[in-house]
Amino acid sequence: MGRIVSALAIAVMLAACNDSREPPSAQTETDGGLGVSAQDQSGLITLTGVRHSKGNAVDCPEIRTDDGRLHPVKGLTADIAIGDRVTLRGAMGVSTTCKGRVLIVESIERG
Repeated sequence: MGRIVSALAIAVMLAACNDSREPPSAQTETDGGLGVSAQDQSGLITLTGVRHSKGNAVDCPEIRTDDGRLHPVKGLTADIAIGDRVTLRGAMGVSTTCKGRVLIVESIERG
């Protein structure tokens, strides 16, 4: 009886993971889900917005772009304060100091 219950529980969990009632995401595969259109031929992404958070031991700092979306980024310097407007250019990647995929900053432009 215990094996049947365990098998049933696993089947229910797998079905929940494969639930397709949600509409497919509008995110593009090339931008890592950022939903941005500014991507050059080298694969670098450009985001413009204001610094929203400083980050912590788990989450990277975030910027809020003009469309209101939050984007985690790795590589903001400490002299960029919350509320400062920046244009960041970089590539999507995984950082060992942040959870999930983030924009790994290669260049920063203020203003």
